[in-house]
Amino acid sequence: MASLSVEPRGAGYLGPTAGVFFLRSLLLWTGHSRPFIGDSSEVPRPHAGLESSSQLSNSVTSRHVIEQLVNGYFEVYHRSYPFVHEPTFRAQLHEVIQRPKRRSWQMLLYTIMALGAWCLNNDNAELDDELYHLALSFGDAECLFASADLTFVQALILFSNLSQKRNKPNTGSNFLGLATRMALSLGLHRELPDWNISLLQREMRRRVWWGLYMFDSGASTTFGRPILLPGEEAMDVRPVLNIDDEDLTSVTELAPEEVSRPTLYSGMKYQSELHVKSNYISNRLLSSSCVAPEDALFMDATLDKWSSTLPEYLRLEHDVRSAEPTFYFNRSRLWWRFWNLKIIIFRQLFLKRAIGTSNSNMTAPVSEADERCMNIAVRAASATIASIDQHTRERQRTRLVTWYSIYFTFHASLVIILAILSNSESPDMPKWQEDVNTVRRIFRDVFVDNELATRCANIIDVMLPDPLLNTGDWANVQLDPMLMDFSTWPAASADEFASVLGWPDWPNFPQ
Repeated sequence: MASLSVEPRGAGYLGPTAGVFFLRSLLLWTGHSRPFIGDSSEVPRPHAGLESSSQLSNSVTSRHVIEQLVNGYFEVYHRSYPFVHEPTFRAQLHEVIQRPKRRSWQMLLYTIMALGAWCLNNDNAELDDELYHLALSFGDAECLFASADLTFVQALILFSNLSQKRNKPNTGSNFLGLATRMALSLGLHRELPDWNISLLQREMRRRVWWGLYMFDSGASTTFGRPILLPGEEAMDVRPVLNIDDEDLTSVTELAPEEVSRPTLYSGMKYQSELHVKSNYISNRLLSSSCVAPEDALFMDATLDKWSSTLPEYLRLEHDVRSAEPTFYFNRSRLWWRFWNLKIIIFRQLFLKRAIGTSNSNMTAPVSEADERCMNIAVRAASATIASIDQHTRERQRTRLVTWYSIYFTFHASLVIILAILSNSESPDMPKWQEDVNTVRRIFRDVFVDNELATRCANIIDVMLPDPLLNTGDWANVQLDPMLMDFSTWPAASADEFASVLGWPDWPNFPQ
């Protein structure tokens, strides 16, 4: 998780939208300039029943294991990111229809299996690792880079996300960049109505493009790097259709009508739309100077305008009956990302305001715009925490749900901590204290066996110890104005910047 690395070593660039900047400033502010070393004891992982590591080679090629891992992928991961057409892939897997180019399809197969293993939370880390490297080996072939095909783009997109989940963010970023270039060379950003392809093939192209768009937009914002995807003016590809799979097959000749209820593709349709509308915000925030409050408020208004266009079934207060369990996660994640964008817009302004008001030499009154910025950031953080608390209590918790819940909860908690440390006289203090208690309960009770959640809780305890939270003794808290010079901070080491404050054995932790 990239936001949890604070060691500046200069091996890779992380920009101002990366969580590392905000986290590092809070740690320095609370007097923790060195990485915090916590309890590194291993938490036992539940046994999932796959073969032992001594049988790895046979396991990877076993029909039973292949089916189990492919099922894991389509039952969990695919329900949130459906840009591999399941009926087509399964028909290719069983050789009912011809497979695409051997190497690109093999890379896709092993990547899907590796993601399936990850989703199943299997305790056989060696099998997971072997599948990852098998997929990577098929991507190394020089012949694959000579020409592009849709299957290879799918494999690259999935492999990049798998790399990020395995705490190899630079590897993931590089493969995502390659996928973007290949997608553009295939014209996936264009509708190309004169092409003689089936309706299903055309829709599959759209799903791959918008899946790529979602991942590249999200990763670029997470790591503080410019979004290189084309804007609306350079694309004419249509959004994915909000339809059921059975309404569009290889023999469909008339385009199906979209439905006004949740489908497998609802989450992708509206999350990609959010990125189209908000990518300019992420790029603007990468400026070395902090945006003006008025500009930030305009960006926030843009997000609110977009959210007002969402269909009723995507509103959290709307009770959707008979929807599949994954829909509730996809809907919640859309709002978590929406609130996270608000947090990213305002958190530097909030920190700047906190530094100014805590400095005895700076007595200028806080402007109305500054106050609004702080309030929006805090409301977004509180809404995130409340939503994740409710979701983890009421809904199914897959490994994918766990990963995103921890990620967005941690980002939100940092804003609440800043509010507590910088506004000790606020009448909202009891609400903020309750938010922190909720975060601690999520990390320590809901995800009790998750090492990442435990370490997130440890970091919060370092910045906001329980006695301080209970007594409200803020007298010794000091803010350093030099913390705001984000442009002077080098990034963390390439494959270590997902580690929690420099713990070297991060890749081995269950997540």
